[in-house]
Amino acid sequence: MRRIPRYSPPVDKPTAYRGDEPYAFVAYSHRDADSVHDEIRQLAAQGYRAYYDDGIHPGQRWREEIADAIDGARIFVFFVTPHSVVSDDCLRELNYALELGKPFLAVHLVPTVLPGGVRLAISDRQAINAFELSPVEYRLRLAEALRAYLPDADRPVEAIRPAAPVPPSGRPTGRQSIILPLVALIALVGIGTLWWLQRESGDAPVPLSEPSLDRADALELLRDAEQLVTEDHYGRAFYVLRRIAPVLDGHPRLEQLQTDILSTVTPHIREDGAQVFFRPRELGFDTEWIALGETPLQPFSAPLGILEFRIEKAGYRTGHFLVANPGVLLGNQNAFYVGEGPFPSIELTPDSSAGRIRVPATGLPVVLQGAPQRTFGTNPIDLPSFRIDEREVTNLEFKEFVDAGGYRDEHLWLELTFEDGRPFRLAEQADALTDTTGRLAPAGWELGNYPTGTAEEPVGGISWFEAMAYARYRGRSLPTVYHWARVAQGPEEATYATVNLVANLGNYTSPGPRPASIDALGPWGTVDMAGNVREWVQNATSKGRIAMGGSWNDYASNYFQIYSIPPLDRSADNGLRLMDQDPPIDAALLEPVVLLTDTPRPFREPVSDAYFEGMRSGFVAVDEPPEEVTREVIEQTVDQQIEEIVLRYRDGTSFTLYLALPRPIPARTQPVIYMPHGGAFLIGRTPNRDALFHFDGGELGFIVRSGRAAIVPIWKGSRDRYQSFIPDRQQEAASGWYTDLGRTMTFIRDDPVLDEDRVAFMGFSYGALFGSLLLGLDERLKTGVLISGGIFNVVPLEASLDVTNYAPRIKQPVLMVNGRFDPIVPWGLAQQRLLELLPNPANRQVLFDELGHYGFPRHRFYRAVTDWLDEQLGSVR
Repeated sequence: MRRIPRYSPPVDKPTAYRGDEPYAFVAYSHRDADSVHDEIRQLAAQGYRAYYDDGIHPGQRWREEIADAIDGARIFVFFVTPHSVVSDDCLRELNYALELGKPFLAVHLVPTVLPGGVRLAISDRQAINAFELSPVEYRLRLAEALRAYLPDADRPVEAIRPAAPVPPSGRPTGRQSIILPLVALIALVGIGTLWWLQRESGDAPVPLSEPSLDRADALELLRDAEQLVTEDHYGRAFYVLRRIAPVLDGHPRLEQLQTDILSTVTPHIREDGAQVFFRPRELGFDTEWIALGETPLQPFSAPLGILEFRIEKAGYRTGHFLVANPGVLLGNQNAFYVGEGPFPSIELTPDSSAGRIRVPATGLPVVLQGAPQRTFGTNPIDLPSFRIDEREVTNLEFKEFVDAGGYRDEHLWLELTFEDGRPFRLAEQADALTDTTGRLAPAGWELGNYPTGTAEEPVGGISWFEAMAYARYRGRSLPTVYHWARVAQGPEEATYATVNLVANLGNYTSPGPRPASIDALGPWGTVDMAGNVREWVQNATSKGRIAMGGSWNDYASNYFQIYSIPPLDRSADNGLRLMDQDPPIDAALLEPVVLLTDTPRPFREPVSDAYFEGMRSGFVAVDEPPEEVTREVIEQTVDQQIEEIVLRYRDGTSFTLYLALPRPIPARTQPVIYMPHGGAFLIGRTPNRDALFHFDGGELGFIVRSGRAAIVPIWKGSRDRYQSFIPDRQQEAASGWYTDLGRTMTFIRDDPVLDEDRVAFMGFSYGALFGSLLLGLDERLKTGVLISGGIFNVVPLEASLDVTNYAPRIKQPVLMVNGRFDPIVPWGLAQQRLLELLPNPANRQVLFDELGHYGFPRHRFYRAVTDWLDEQLGSVR
């Protein structure tokens, strides 16, 4: 019976290959042995054979064995570090490999200054900067590079963590999962539902359990699945579950595992009578499909994470979609911002679509890095249904435009303008639109033709004007930035994100573009929205025209970055994709986009100490004990007890907070005061007891399980105290929160169980962006945990609500937990700015490289936060 790999500590050294099959020669410094040995283990686990020197120590003489090994290798892999570039042995190996003309790959594990000779030798060779890539992206890039020379690797490449050391930025190796969006999951159902559906449909591609799988084997696999869950690999654990469920039916650990990884889903699919299949995308494109039967579907259980659906129906193109679970398209999460427009379903495209994907009408926000409030993720944008090309325009297709005289047809170039309104005149600009031989054609072409063998690759080397003229030649248009963002994102992308997976599937940091690939699937069925070539859109900025998606020459973290490029720029990675819409595109969507970098907001400096002290004096400290305290236990489980506490004061006001204590209730424990995300502040008046979600979901349940108390005040402006604070009542908001904090601290002081000397503040999203000002106002808070926080740059803020002014005054150590792909709090403009302003040298950021604003991998997130609290406040166990 084939078993999934066990998870035991690795041996000291991996096995070095010493055979005649194709292999890679690995050159490295022995001072980097731990990192490189880990790399070799993982390559071996994926079927790649690697020869390395496992016995020659620095300073020994050059061995004939090494020369023979390099001579026989299919590819020479050089792990670049500050140690390896000055190692005599490494340099001898490097020079010999280059002398033989061996295919060469440099893997830069950490930023390294190359000596002149090394830089000269390898600067034009294939390279991978591991320290610049996300874990999944790095692993896939390395595997792709090796597969070209070692095509017989005997197992598919999986998204294993990279072995590269953590770079100086401190960013960790992240893994994808789902945690705590905005509303609680629908109650989970057992895997038996899926098992029954597959049995009834008769379409299960493999048996759910093997005949030889006895109970002992199933228990062993159960342990493996539990380990996978601790590493947030829900898709992999799910496939183990399918094998062991019939054997271990009713086992309590199996039931707990089901609860940990499964969610009940009902996909919103418009067409009835369609055959539906799905699979977790975590496991790659070689993973088996699971048949679900015919629409309309009954609810079924699926693993958390990103799912790929394949939907088939006569008369329609087979649809492939990426959907977040939990998420709004699966019926197990609410839409955070619905707006006035329609909410989409998964829809198929008729066979007659000629390579175009139909995107349903939406009234949802779009989110873009570094953009103003219109694309912040909270402003609904109505987009009628439109059709967009499944793939980017190819060289072959663009050649038709060239051969048809498109460059000389004045009508295709009329009324085109530069970003500043100057007219474009073809006769005056024709000399700037030529190829390497002076013919009118994309840059990089020769004699009006694309390079041999690149017909199906996306066209590059075109200006915005050429893209617009080509669209007119086809009777179509470029998308606006909003249309592009809609098709590049799942619905409610800010909350139920697919961006991290889509970006890491894209063609980034590679030698050049590639033909369209289903491997780079987007949420609505397009391919190569991420990477390959940047795609021109219609909109302008103050400095140029916009291109989206990044290119083969960029990093995956640039997926949602707005590129503002001079419209005559003809870089090799400028391409296009076309769309159609009836009725015509709303003129408001064609207006220029004001970037945050065009405003002073990202670069503003804190106010002076004198100004801050004057502002600080407007905050009134509250130390008044309430006249009456009402405490009611409203929920009690084996693990926790939740109380609703109402404090009534002499002036007739009252203040409500919710307290969760671990059970059994300790004699003394550390309280964590929590300010929640915008769901509590932005969507209108909601019952106070909706705050119980924060305890039942992933946000605070783990805090209580760690042995601490969690407190959720009903902050001013939230729940039943709802008011619109931004931009109208900013001072009122800040001072109101300070009052609420004072009342909460007084309650903590007077409660015998809560330790007033070890209080932490934790904010999530809205609560981190704005609530962090409380750390600068009250030093009784001993530490802060800011989740998806940073400096808020989207709209101007008054000084009293601007964390820029409080951050330099936050003396407590702060942990920031962020996603590198966060479009609401961009890494460079918001996250790093806050880190720069925080003065305590103990401040730390945990940066999940593959994630956005939400969706942190649950177990790694739990460990990061609880380890930090243990470090700053002391252990509670």
